[in-house]
Amino acid sequence: MSDKKKSFLNGAFILAAAGLICKIIGAVYKIPLRHIVGEETMGVYSAVYPIYTFLLIFSTSGIPTAISKMVAEQRSKGNFNGAHRVFRSSLKILTIIGVATSALMLIGAPAIAGVLKIDSWEPIAAISLSLFFVSVLSAFRGYYQGMQNMNPTAITQLVEQLIKLIAGFYFAISWYNKYDYIMGAAGALFGITISEAAAFLVIFILYQKDKKKIFSRLEQSKIQKSSRLVMKRLLQIAIPMTIGGAVKPLVDAIDSVMVKSILQQNFGYVSEYIDALYGYLKSDCGTLINLPTVLTVALSMALVPAISDALATPNGKKEVRRISKTGLKLSMVIGLPCSVGFFAMAREILLLLYTYETKTYGSITLTADEKIAITAGFLQILAIGVLFLSVIQTAAGILQGMGKVSIPVINLAIGMTVKIFLNLLLIPNPKIGMTGVPIGTVVCYGIAAVLDIIFVRKHARMRLDLKKMILRPLGAAAVMAGVIYGMKALFSVQLAAGGALAKIIAAAIILAAAIAYFAGLILFKVFDRNDLQLMPGGKKLEKLFIKIGVIRPME
Repeated sequence: MSDKKKSFLNGAFILAAAGLICKIIGAVYKIPLRHIVGEETMGVYSAVYPIYTFLLIFSTSGIPTAISKMVAEQRSKGNFNGAHRVFRSSLKILTIIGVATSALMLIGAPAIAGVLKIDSWEPIAAISLSLFFVSVLSAFRGYYQGMQNMNPTAITQLVEQLIKLIAGFYFAISWYNKYDYIMGAAGALFGITISEAAAFLVIFILYQKDKKKIFSRLEQSKIQKSSRLVMKRLLQIAIPMTIGGAVKPLVDAIDSVMVKSILQQNFGYVSEYIDALYGYLKSDCGTLINLPTVLTVALSMALVPAISDALATPNGKKEVRRISKTGLKLSMVIGLPCSVGFFAMAREILLLLYTYETKTYGSITLTADEKIAITAGFLQILAIGVLFLSVIQTAAGILQGMGKVSIPVINLAIGMTVKIFLNLLLIPNPKIGMTGVPIGTVVCYGIAAVLDIIFVRKHARMRLDLKKMILRPLGAAAVMAGVIYGMKALFSVQLAAGGALAKIIAAAIILAAAIAYFAGLILFKVFDRNDLQLMPGGKKLEKLFIKIGVIRPME
């Protein structure tokens, strides 16, 4: 078994574990916060956040990935001096970007608020300084990831979420109570700024502790190319990735502007009603949909340096195929149950996590049941996209690791172009309205996923084993679906009645579904001996699976 492949999966597991904890903390943050400050506050939060993520993409998309790729290449050659030169050059670039984007968002806050049709610029200003801290933080994370050390990234992610939980709650609730729902959103966004500052401080301290070890390696390493040449190659890799990374946040930002304008012009809805609908889609559903993607994002982040490292070895092409096959199989294993679960349990999950109350917006009154129905419809549509997004993130990591950085960019841009067209076509339709947004999103992800798979096959020169990669995980997901629908039918009366008992039953169904899925993975022999050996505690799992007859002992 390749040490490089083990290292790649260990890194992925570390990032995935940290990311999953972070998403849980994020849900703990958003869900009760919504109950306290209201759906309109979270709607404003969800309208501003895409603008922030769009500007953030210039420092967090292409350059950190380019750093990890170039550092991994130098590390595989034993050139630690060259690896550190990459870090120093990237730190200069990201510092400049951080200052520029923070200044742009802060100075432009009133204009951005006008475009978003928000009555106050404070929510935009509150999060603007976060851009600087994230930019500088990204340089350190990219360096450590390239060195195959995922711990600093994992630690700082946890610090981000914990501080955001504390600071976000404090400022959102206090400003909401003192001022209004818009300032409540500003407080929640200001919590992000404080959390990123804390994460930067932590990684800076970790780097200072590692300095002695880092510089001892530099003295033993050969001299690298000039900073100018390093910076040139860094930008050559980073710019296409940044453009690609900017596509989705840009379209999300377009969504936040386009949706409000279309709905106001075509239907005359008041701002509070649109903010509420947007909150259901982007906050309620978005929080849930983003939860499983943390696993595939971690996988993608680990894939880039692992594949770059593998390509620098004599047997690199074969190793790339092995890593790619493992990565794609894991993306299916992660994405399928999440898609099935969200689709089949949309209403029950929402009732388990959120509270909906009857409220009037101008001339429109939405009952609690109507709010649930609307949000569940959004979630069921987006559930289909979870599988596609899992594949996109994994395939992008593979292609970027192979140096094909522009391919995922182009594929996603094609999908996003179709999405914008569908927004313009579907949202003005009275029978569709806001539902056109998630429909367009799913179509976008589907197009990009298919194109990415085609190019992975081409450039990795590998055959996809449909039975192992798709049919077997699909069989496990089918077992899970059977359990969900069977239990829903059995407890249909209790679930329809609502209340505490319905929530307990919903939680029990989710637990039973998870157990059923894992049983399905065993039943359909989704994981072979090679996969088990790669997992933490894999040897013990291998012995257990041999004992129960899932896999045969080695002869």
